[in-house]
Amino acid sequence: MSEELTYAYSAGLMDGEGTVALIYKYKTSRYRWPHVALPSCTSELTAFLKEQFGGCVSGKKARKKNHSPSATWAVTGDRALSFLQKVLPYLREPEKIRRAQMLVKDYKKLTPRNGRYTEEQRQAKLTFEHRFFEEGRASRQTANIRWAA
Repeated sequence: MSEELTYAYSAGLMDGEGTVALIYKYKTSRYRWPHVALPSCTSELTAFLKEQFGGCVSGKKARKKNHSPSATWAVTGDRALSFLQKVLPYLREPEKIRRAQMLVKDYKKLTPRNGRYTEEQRQAKLTFEHRFFEEGRASRQTANIRWAA
């Protein structure tokens, strides 16, 4: 499979089932890290993503007899940013596009390599995190109002 086809296919999987998020990587973290995850009941899909982009696959047991076992592929930090940069041109879901663009464009600029923030940098980082979550919430609420009318 060509690189372009791999990126387009992976973007389709992300559009359907994936998550683009900012998470606290550790309990003591002050700031959130980029995180991309994709759950699937098909182990070949999670294995494919791990092979192509790295990350980890964690298995989930079936909770009921009629449930299938599933797994979740996930990448965090620089690998998540690299993955998003590669699949961004092929994403179609508006909220995932918005979040991926924000992370690819701004996350590295707002994160000092040594982890030491000035007060101005700290405020910029917190504002970025707030925008990451709030702008998406506002657009979903607007969409819900349109559907209700």
